[in-house]
Order: sequence, then structure tokens, then C-alpha cells
Amino acid sequence: MVLAWAWAPVQHGVNTLGNWLVASGPVGPFVYGVLNVIFRVVGLHHIVNSLVWFVFGTFTPEQGAAVTGDIHRFFAGDPSAGAFMTGFFPVFMFALPAACLAMYHAAPKDKRAAVAGLFLSLALTTFLTGITEPVEYTFLFLSPLLYSIHALLTGVSMAVCQLLGIKLGFTFSAGLIDYVLSFGLASHPLLMLPVGILWGLIYYFLFRFFIHRFNLTTPGRGEENESASPFINSSRLAAVYLDALGGPGMSQEKVTSLIACAHAHGALAMTTIGTSQEGADVSTVRQIALMSKMAGADLHHIGDTGYMGIALPENIMAYSIAIRGVRHTYTRMARSINR
Repeated sequence: MVLAWAWAPVQHGVNTLGNWLVASGPVGPFVYGVLNVIFRVVGLHHIVNSLVWFVFGTFTPEQGAAVTGDIHRFFAGDPSAGAFMTGFFPVFMFALPAACLAMYHAAPKDKRAAVAGLFLSLALTTFLTGITEPVEYTFLFLSPLLYSIHALLTGVSMAVCQLLGIKLGFTFSAGLIDYVLSFGLASHPLLMLPVGILWGLIYYFLFRFFIHRFNLTTPGRGEENESASPFINSSRLAAVYLDALGGPGMSQEKVTSLIACAHAHGALAMTTIGTSQEGADVSTVRQIALMSKMAGADLHHIGDTGYMGIALPENIMAYSIAIRGVRHTYTRMARSINR
């Protein structure tokens, strides 16, 4: 009884929202388009889809019972239906394939062959069937900014199609297959084509601009440090030797990036203290050791500035204690044949 009483105002709010969306002209489709893309991140877009496609709006054909929802009204012959489907066609058939092309062109030339098959299959999938998640998930987590732009432009596409009087429908999604199937019932279906081409150009140039302007990570970009290529572009490498932090030009960010690149190629990373840093004071050596460990180094080397071609013993001790602790250091010393 309590839930039945509590649901009444909720139901009233849902009905009010639905009536507003249907009667709000281009604003309602815009809001719905943005929410649809945002909710798609966690799969909740079907909540709003169910309401606008199957609940909101009523149409009674000349013969038959009244139907509700954008999809049912469209296929029942309602000339005002399709507002919550049409705007997806320019995005799914043109814009997202253009985004795939933009991401392909944004990849370095030596990486394009590796990602060409990926982007071609993604573009064909969304163009033919209207299944967009494979494309969207290539940049959703890597570049949320691009996904936000995509959400906004989807809403704008919904509004533009409503203003132009274009009405299309689908039984599955807004791909080429459903475009052909609904063509006979559509209003101004050919007008969608120039809108789609325009949206494809907008997506292509916006994606190219934002990817390069903000150095966004997309497939083929940011996967490895190009400065590491001279000594990492070999699948047979067992280890990569790097100057430790504090060496000439070796910042924390650069060393961390190079080590990550080595690991991505299946190699170990060894940081080496050279340029006479191994002869510094104990606190400096300890700091270098800790920074190398935080950067992800697998192996550590300390140079030979000191006595008899080895580093100062106190620096070796400080370095070992910094990265492995006192107990391990003393245990290894006790077991060493050189003790």
C-alpha cells in the first residue's frame, strides 16, 4: 500500500516529462540524444529508450487500436513520429565512421597498418547495423573529452533532424539496413544524406583537432614512447638499459614512460647510475634508488666511480637498503662468496 501511494507522484512526474519531450519541438530530442549517449556508458540508455520508444506519445490509426511510443507510432503511420530515432542516422551511418577515419589518420604512419583493420571493422559495423558501442569504447575510456563531444553532437543531430522535418524509424538501430527498410514510411529520407555527410565532416575535423591539440590517446597513439624506439623496437630484447633519474634529461616522467614502454615489449628495464653520480653522498644515492624503484625499474646498476673500479661501499649499501630493505641486504651480504 505504501509503495502504491508513493509511486503516484513518481508516475505523474514521468508522464509530465514524457509529454514535455514529445511536445517540446527540437529541445526534447536534443535532451534525449545527449542522455542516451551518456547513459550508454553503463548500459542504462535503455531506460530512457523504453520510455520514448514505447511509452510516450499516442496515435490512433484509422483502423486499429491506439499505439504508444515513437517506434510503434512511426510504423503505424503517425507522421509526427520518428523524432527520437531520426537523429541517430547521421551519427551512426556517417559521423562515427568519420571518427574512425580521423583516429586512423591521427595514428603515426608506422602504426596505421596495425589499426586499419580495427577501424575498418568498427566503421562498417556502425554504418551497416547501427551498433555503436565498439566504436565508442575505443575512445570512451582513453579520451572522455571526445565522448563528451560525441554526446553533445548526437543531441544536436536529433534537434536538427526535427527542425528539418526528417522522420525515419528503425526496428533495431539506425544503420543502413534499417534506413532502407523504413525508407517507404519515412518523411524526407533523402534529406538525411546531406545532413549525414555534414555530420561526418564535423566529426572528422573535430576529432582530428582535439586529438592533436590536446594530445589525446586513441588506438595507435600514446601506446609507446617514440623516443624509446631505437632500442625497444625488437621483440628479442631481454632488457633495456636506461639512465637513472637525475641523469642528463632523465626526469621522473620520462624514465617512468620508457620503463612502461619496455614492459609493453616484454623486456625488463635496468636503471643505471653513471656520470659519476655513484660517487655522490649517501642521501643522494638513496633518493635516486627510491625514484628508480617508483618508476618501475626491474634491475638496478650502480657505476664504478669509487675504490678499485667499484662504487663506494656505503653507497652500494644505501642503494640496496633503499630498494630491498635492511633484512634482505644483510641476508644477501651474508650469503655472498665475496663477503
